[in-house]
Amino acid sequence: MAEFIMLYKNLQNTKIVALILIIIAFILNPLVLKPLVAPNETLEPYITNFQICFLEATILFLAVNIYFNLRLLNKKSRAIIFLITFIIIFLALEGPLQATLIAVFFTILSFLFILKIDFIRRYKKEIYLLWTTILFLIIILEIFSRIYLVGPLTFLPSYGSSIVEFSKAGLIKESSYPGIIYELKPNLRKKFLLVDIETNSQGLRDREYEIIKPNNTYRVAVIGDSATFPFGVDIDKAYHSVLEERLSNNSRVNYEFINFGLGGYSISNYLGVIKYKALNYSPDELLIGLLPTNDFNVDELSNFTEKKERINGYFRLYSPRLLTFTINNLKGNFYGRLSGEYNLTRINQLFQELKDISTENNINVVFVGLITPEQVERFSREYQLLKQLTTEYNFTLIEPYKKFSGIPFSQTKIFRADNHGNELFNKLVADAIEETRL
Repeated sequence: MAEFIMLYKNLQNTKIVALILIIIAFILNPLVLKPLVAPNETLEPYITNFQICFLEATILFLAVNIYFNLRLLNKKSRAIIFLITFIIIFLALEGPLQATLIAVFFTILSFLFILKIDFIRRYKKEIYLLWTTILFLIIILEIFSRIYLVGPLTFLPSYGSSIVEFSKAGLIKESSYPGIIYELKPNLRKKFLLVDIETNSQGLRDREYEIIKPNNTYRVAVIGDSATFPFGVDIDKAYHSVLEERLSNNSRVNYEFINFGLGGYSISNYLGVIKYKALNYSPDELLIGLLPTNDFNVDELSNFTEKKERINGYFRLYSPRLLTFTINNLKGNFYGRLSGEYNLTRINQLFQELKDISTENNINVVFVGLITPEQVERFSREYQLLKQLTTEYNFTLIEPYKKFSGIPFSQTKIFRADNHGNELFNKLVADAIEETRL
């Protein structure tokens, strides 16, 4: 540390260097750079990682600049305070906007110290006390946010690092099949949303199944999105896994429920999965776990959109999420956000394709509405559309939400910050499906 301080003190024109870094960092921000050099194209992933790293380097330089102008208490105290500050900032930046805000904050402080404003010099001690107090409160708020939104497991690196966006979790790859867009990577072993994710050789979150259906076997291809995958639930607790075990144990017939579910899929992806994957297994039934809250957005996915996780999810800040969570609740988005208008023409085309597949292959099609009573009320338009379509095309519709009577919505979520159904949710869904087969 002493050698670094001596090296810094020997640097010439540090003020000019600081100003140049500030200007370059500002220009490199995609919010500024994109309109200048690529108004009609995306800069990602080419510039984003470099830009963020440069911003972080700039922040470090400015923090050091402030550090050596702020001569308060002893060197050890100052070093500890700024080391903690920098670690939090460096590891928690999640995007250009946040990086820009932090850079602006340090820039303002740096300018104040560089220009030696009398006010700053006069109240150095008070400013230092304010800064350390804010830092302390941020740490307390962060601890509370992690426990409140997800749980104490987030403090363990192996679990905390699994709380990331699905597109950044490293689970998916581009699909070569039209209409599917993306699919799971085969032979995966990772954690995601606190649970283990393992995929088989065919890229399914399930055990290995033979392509050729064994004798005395009733095979069900389970199609769906994140609620069927399912997010945040061990695979043996998923509703289709529970059904496979229950029905096989209570029947002379062997039941196989093969899980083709994947987060982010909509009805258009379901058709692609059925045509190019599920039918290869010669299923007797298609069990489609439909989430009316977003599965009717059939035009949403048009290309592969996997994103690289710039930082380990363990180091991301939870306190901004607490703010977002609170705002969404105040806006009435506790049960999810309402969608806009739907492409009903395309939706009907997809249902007609599904009907044709069912007829040509003599396969029974069963829909399951993966929705709670609270969501049925909030998304009444979407749920009525599901009921109308299944009636019109003569598909079976199972409505598990009737099983949720008296159970608060908060008890069916994987954790407070995520509305995906937990183990109890999956058990109740399995109960409802099993009852229709008795």
